[in-house]
Order: sequence, then C-alpha cells, then structure tokens
Amino acid sequence: MKWSGFIIGGIAGIAAVAYLSKRKPNWVAWAGTAAGEVMTGMKGKAINAVMNRKFGPVPAASAPKRSSASAGKASDAWGQIEMIMNSDPAVKREAEQIASQSQSH
Repeated sequence: MKWSGFIIGGIAGIAAVAYLSKRKPNWVAWAGTAAGEVMTGMKGKAINAVMNRKFGPVPAASAPKRSSASAGKASDAWGQIEMIMNSDPAVKREAEQIASQSQSH
C-alpha cells in the first residue's frame, strides 16, 4: 500500500464521520460503542485461544467437583511438592519455618 492511498483513505474516513456526526449524532456514539465491544470480544477470544493452546481448555466458571480421579491427581501433586522440598535443604528449611509460623498463629 502506498502512503498516498493510506492518507487519502484516512481523510475520506474522517470526512465520512464528520458528515454522519452532523446528520445523525447518535450514530457516531453507537458506532464507537459497537466498535469497542467488537474489540473487547476479539481480545477475549484471542486470550482464550492462547490460554487453550498453552494450558488446554479452560473449564467453565462453575464450582469444581471433587472426584476420586482428582483426589488422586492432588495426591500426586503433593508428592511432587514433597520431592522438590526434600531435594533442596534450603527450600525444606524455609517450608518448615513457614509451617511453624502458620501453626503458632
């Protein structure tokens, strides 16, 4: 695209908006609101697409339901956390210090 075409298109767009704002003032406000809603929707869809691609489908915003499968996954996760803590003595000391502080309060 040439710069001259871009500039002429911009001027034509400005002229069209100025003409319509004098003829139908509410139309410009409606168009601005509609464009904002479209952009917000596109932004939300883009964020969801990135999150789905990176982390898998995001569940609905309902309360999570506990099942025996999720309980097994939770115990596996705690086992991994314990392995990480035991592999680094500094991390283990810090975790024990936090645990003792939370029990004393």
